[in-house]
Amino acid sequence: MVMLSLPLVTALLCASFYWRARWSLGYAPSYGNPDPKQLDWPVHQSLVMLGLVFLLPAMLSSFCLGGVLFCRREKLRGLVCMVLSALIFGVFALLEKVQVVDEFMAWILD
Repeated sequence: MVMLSLPLVTALLCASFYWRARWSLGYAPSYGNPDPKQLDWPVHQSLVMLGLVFLLPAMLSSFCLGGVLFCRREKLRGLVCMVLSALIFGVFALLEKVQVVDEFMAWILD
């Protein structure tokens, strides 16, 4: 269940980075304007990038862990883990279609 908290932490880190940049600049950052490295927040940017890198492996491993728990007679915990990881992954897949999130991902990965 601890791995299921990584998507929430990653979403909070991304949102805080975006709002911190917006507050600091006075306008919404966009692709190449300014480059995220120019904001001079290396720790915050590194945490955002680490969260994005480990998001998919954490979701896949929590889903697999749920399958293992389900097979080892802990049906309820395994099922809950699998369903929650699938729901969270689905929410992140749908969020990628939102324009603000798409612009943020293009900007942060610039």
